[in-house]
Amino acid sequence: MSQQALVIQHFEQNIQTSMYAQDMLVAQIEQVGQLCTQVLLSNSNRLFTCGMQLSELVGQYLSAALLKREAGMKPALPSINLNINSFMQMGSNAQSQSDALRAFAQEKDLLIAFALDGDDLTINETVKVAKELGMNVVLILGQQGYRVSEVLGESDVEIRIPADEDSSVIEHQILVSNTFIKLIDSELFGF
Repeated sequence: MSQQALVIQHFEQNIQTSMYAQDMLVAQIEQVGQLCTQVLLSNSNRLFTCGMQLSELVGQYLSAALLKREAGMKPALPSINLNINSFMQMGSNAQSQSDALRAFAQEKDLLIAFALDGDDLTINETVKVAKELGMNVVLILGQQGYRVSEVLGESDVEIRIPADEDSSVIEHQILVSNTFIKLIDSELFGF
């Protein structure tokens, strides 16, 4: 297969996954947009993000996009990423994230967690702590692993990206994150 054919194949697979995800996930994404808006309109609640494996970057991206807004057009929104730089870690990543939640989070805060699969030990521990604190949780995962789903409550949202390849899961986690930002901006700022 030529390089050009590989490029075309990749784009076509991405488009197919996006169309399938749109049909499957629109109501869940809308629900998360509303949850985010409620938290951000509150004077006392915050939005926390985290990610595992390669999805760590997606959590960092979402928090950064909410904090660093277009100059003068939109205020920074209270979003905290739990992925602590490696030089600050004392113990495991799961312990670092759990400690950060215990120190800064409170009831009714929102955790948005990204992972390639739901069996990741760090994501499981972080979600358990969030639930112990009375937080709402949004999970954006690939199709693999269901251990973390067992901890979720009725007010929590689980979004499963309908893709098998890690790269496609991450691409769509970013797309979903950008959609959250659009929904928040529309609700809070009218654009």
